Amino acid sequence: MSYLKMLKSKSIQTKLLSVFLLIGILPTTITGWLCYRNSKSTLEKVYFDKHTSVRETKRSQIETYFDQVRNQIITFSEDHMIIDAMNQFRKAFHDVKKDNEITGSKISQYTLALRDYYDEYLAKLNLNVKDKREIEQYWPEDDEAIILQYHYIANNLNPVGSKGNLEMATDGSQYSRIHSKYHPIIGDYLKRFGYYDIFLVDAQTGHVVYSNSKEVDFATSLLTGPYKDTNLARAFKEARDATNKEFVKLVDFEFYHPSYASPASFLASPIFDGDKEIGVLVFQMPINEINKVMTGNYNWKNEGMGESGETYIVGSDYKMRNDSRFIIEEPDGYIELLEQIGTDKEVINQVKSHSTSIMFQEIHTEAVEEALNGNEGTKIIVDYRGIPVLSSYTPLSIKDVKWVILSEIDKVEVFASLNVIKDALILIVIFVSLSIAILAFSISGNIIEPILHLVKGTDDVSKGDFSKRINITQKDEIGKLADTFNKMTDSLIKTSVKEKKVLEELEQSKESLSATNEKLQIEITERKKQEESFRQLAETDFLTNIYNRRIFLHFLKVEINKAQRYSKKFSLIMFDIDHFKAVNDTYGHNVGDYVLKAIVDVIKKYIREADIFARYGGEEFIIIQPETAIEGAKVYAEKMRTIIEQTNFGKVKKITISVGVTIFNENDTIESITKKVDDALYKAKNKGRNRVEVA
Repeated sequence: MSYLKMLKSKSIQTKLLSVFLLIGILPTTITGWLCYRNSKSTLEKVYFDKHTSVRETKRSQIETYFDQVRNQIITFSEDHMIIDAMNQFRKAFHDVKKDNEITGSKISQYTLALRDYYDEYLAKLNLNVKDKREIEQYWPEDDEAIILQYHYIANNLNPVGSKGNLEMATDGSQYSRIHSKYHPIIGDYLKRFGYYDIFLVDAQTGHVVYSNSKEVDFATSLLTGPYKDTNLARAFKEARDATNKEFVKLVDFEFYHPSYASPASFLASPIFDGDKEIGVLVFQMPINEINKVMTGNYNWKNEGMGESGETYIVGSDYKMRNDSRFIIEEPDGYIELLEQIGTDKEVINQVKSHSTSIMFQEIHTEAVEEALNGNEGTKIIVDYRGIPVLSSYTPLSIKDVKWVILSEIDKVEVFASLNVIKDALILIVIFVSLSIAILAFSISGNIIEPILHLVKGTDDVSKGDFSKRINITQKDEIGKLADTFNKMTDSLIKTSVKEKKVLEELEQSKESLSATNEKLQIEITERKKQEESFRQLAETDFLTNIYNRRIFLHFLKVEINKAQRYSKKFSLIMFDIDHFKAVNDTYGHNVGDYVLKAIVDVIKKYIREADIFARYGGEEFIIIQPETAIEGAKVYAEKMRTIIEQTNFGKVKKITISVGVTIFNENDTIESITKKVDDALYKAKNKGRNRVEVA
C-alpha cells in the first residue's frame, strides 16, 4: 500500500515505467517459480514411480524366491534318497561308538584333540560377541557327538569354512560309509541352490545326525544340547511336532554361534517314512542369495538406482535383513558415517567384524513404521544414515516372518538438476527486467499525451455522452485507436438493439449442441462395449474362459523375445487329459465340457499371477512360467498332476493328466519349443500316462 501511495505523487511516465516493470517482472517471476515447482514435483513423481516399480519388482522376486525355497524343501524331504539317508544316518549315528568298539581311553584322546579345536573356535567367536564365552557352554554332551566331531571337524585337515569338503573319515565306521554315499549328493544340491548348510535331525532325540558344512552344531542334540534354545532348535521342534507332511517352518534371522555369531535363518520340514515321522530336514538360508536379489547382483546403476539408490528389507525388530549398498560399495565410508550419527561403538565393532549390516543396522524411520503397520506408500524421509531420501515402502508377504521392503534414493541426487534450472530462471528474470526498463523509457514519453486525450474521451462516454468525439490527428496506433473509439460510440446504440437477439440465438445453439453431445456419448459407450466384447471373443476360449491358442502364441513370441534380449529363462508346461475320448463316449459331451472347465478351475487356483494359461486344443492345455527354472517347473507340474488325480470330478470321479515340461534355450523358436514340450507330453503318455516328463 505504501508503494501505491508513493506512486500517486509521481509523474505518469514514472507510473508507466513502474507498471511496465511490474507487468514484465511479476509474470516472469511467477512463471519461473511455477516452472521450478512443477519441475520439482515432476522429478519427485518420476523417482517415486521408478522406485515403486523397483520395489514391486524386488518384492515379487523375494516372495517368489521364498516360495521356491519352500517347494524345494518339501520336495527334497519327500525324496526317497533323503528318507533312506535319514534312516541310515540315524542308525549309524547311535551305533557309532558300539560298532567301532571305542573305549573310554579313546574318548579321552578324542576329547583332548577336540578341545584344542574348540579353543580356536572360541577365540574367533569371542571377537564377535559382547560377553566372553567358555568352552563348557558349547561342549557336546554325548560320546557320539565327541566321536563324530573329532573325525569330521577336529581331525579334518580341511580349513575352517571348508570342513564340508571331507567325504569320508578314516575311522572305517558304518557312519563314514553312509556319509561317503550321501554327502556328495546333498553337497551338490546345496551348491546348486546356494544354501549355507543342510541338516538331517533325528526326530526322536534331536541329534543333528548329518550336517553338510560341519560346524560345531554337528552331532549335538537340539533338545538337550548347547543349542537347544537357538532359532535352529525352534525350527526343528515345530517341524517335528507337525502332522502335515508338507509343513514348512521359516525362522527369522538371529545371531547363530556355531556360525561364529553370524546372522542365520533356517527353514525346516518333517521327513516321513510312510506315515512315521523319522526326522527333520533343515536348510540354513543363504544371505548371499537374498543380497543378490535385493542388489540386482550388485549392479545398482544398471538397474537405474543411480549413485545412492538401494532396496532393502527390514524385520519386525527394525533391523536389516540384507546388506546396505553403502557397506558393500564403501565399507570404510559406511563405518565413518555410523560413527558420525552416534551409533553405539559395540554395534560398529560387530559390523566391522562380520562385514555386514544384517541384524546390526537398526532402522526406525517413518517409512519402516508405516510398512510394519501394513501400509504401503511413498514419502520423503530422513533415512538410517540421517540423510533425506525419497522412500517407497510396502509390507512383504512371506509366511512366518514380518518383513517390509523399501526402495530409496538420496533427495540431493534426485533434485541436483533443479539447481541448473534455478540459476537459468534467475538470469532470465534479470534480463527481462533490464529489457522492460529500457523499453518503458523509450515509449512512455510518446504515449502519455494522446493517452490523456483518450482517457478524457472515455470518461465522457462512460457518463453517457455518446456524441462525444476524440480529436487526435496523429496517424499511429493511438490515432487509429481514437478513430476506432469514435466509431465504437457510433455503433453502441445499434449494438444494444442487436444484443437481445444474439443472446436468444446463442441459447438455442446451446440446447442443440447439448442434445447432439448426449447422443454422441451414447454411441461412443455402445461402441466401446462392442469392441470389448470382440476383443474377449478373439483372445479367450469360449468354453473355459482362458486364453485361446492364437493369443497364447502371441504371448509365447513376446516371452521368447524378452528371454533372448535379457538372457532370461522361462519354462513351458503342456498337459493332456488321459483317456478324454472315453469320457465323451461314455458320459456325453456335456460331461466332457464340465470336466474341461473343472480342470481349468482347479489349475487356476495354483498358477502364479505372472503365468500364462491357455487351451491349446481339444483336451490339451499349456502354461508359460516366466523366470522359472526347469526344476521349479517340474515341481509345479508334479504338484498339478497330483492335485488333479486327487480331485473328484462328479460322474467321472477320477481324472488323470500326462504332463510335459521343457525350458527355453537361447536358440529356441516358437516351433522348436512347442515341439519339445509336445514330445515330453507324448513321452509321458507312452510311459503309461499320469506322469511328468521333461524334454
